[in-house]
Amino acid sequence: MIKDKGFTMIELLVVVGIIIILMVALIIVMTPAERIAGARNNQRKAHINTIYAGLEELSLYNQGEVPTCLSEFIAVDVISCETELSPYIVNIPVDPICGNGNTGYEAKMDNVTKRIGVRAPCAEGEEIIAGDW
Repeated sequence: MIKDKGFTMIELLVVVGIIIILMVALIIVMTPAERIAGARNNQRKAHINTIYAGLEELSLYNQGEVPTCLSEFIAVDVISCETELSPYIVNIPVDPICGNGNTGYEAKMDNVTKRIGVRAPCAEGEEIIAGDW
């Protein structure tokens, strides 16, 4: 009786599957700082959208006039707009790292074009997070 030497296809697939699972686990374990920074940047993007929408609503309510909390081409912390934004945003978002006593987000408005800009200066990983900046 001749016995074939080697592995069956099922055995090879099981081994390849185990190797892939181990590689994915290793990648997840080795890059937690990047994943955490990415999660915080995603949170900042959501905050920027909320602040931007609130400032746009405020501007529309004022018939396109510049909100008094913003000045032309000078970035101010969004906390200065807290009183004016309170009807549109229940809680002004705070940056997960830079929100010590202020929001960590900056806003400005171009008086000529009436465009509002909002940005997160503390974005991580050299990512630029801004809305119409």
